[in-house]
Amino acid sequence: MLFVDGLRVWCLLWVITLGVCQFTMSSSVENPWSLQDYFHTYAYTLVYSSNLGFDEFFFIAAFLLTLKIKDYNQESAEGFRVKDFPLMFLKRFLRLAPVYYLVFLFGWQIGPRLSSGPCWFTYEKGFSNCEEYWWSVFTFTINFFPNNSIANEGCYYWGWYPACDLQIFLVAPLIILLILN
Repeated sequence: MLFVDGLRVWCLLWVITLGVCQFTMSSSVENPWSLQDYFHTYAYTLVYSSNLGFDEFFFIAAFLLTLKIKDYNQESAEGFRVKDFPLMFLKRFLRLAPVYYLVFLFGWQIGPRLSSGPCWFTYEKGFSNCEEYWWSVFTFTINFFPNNSIANEGCYYWGWYPACDLQIFLVAPLIILLILN
């Protein structure tokens, strides 16, 4: 498990690097032509490829879930049953939802009252159509609705990862049960 922890840390650093660099590149730059030089460096290659860190996180989540269900199946006399799933899903939801909702509500309702600065337009893009699609945040379907053609705009667009993680947690146990049985 030490390897998995190390992989999680590496992926986390990789994804944080992506977020910081993307925000920097989409905000005001003193000399926009300096970005052109940055695009030809090895550092940019690292940043550009850091999207793969999300795939690693999804793999780790599915792998750990599989191990958890396999261990539970071996330890319990009855094994993992479908009726055990709602409680397991509820625990996962209660772990993710409070912080997820708090960040969204703060950014959507309180953040606009703090407006100023040269990078403010990048903040506004992050909550541009929340009046229409706020429900997709609360139902963890933000990766489906709205279907934006621009990746870095829309209602809480960076909240797609916890939604996908919860969806994996919703579907994977059923697939794992089919495979184990």
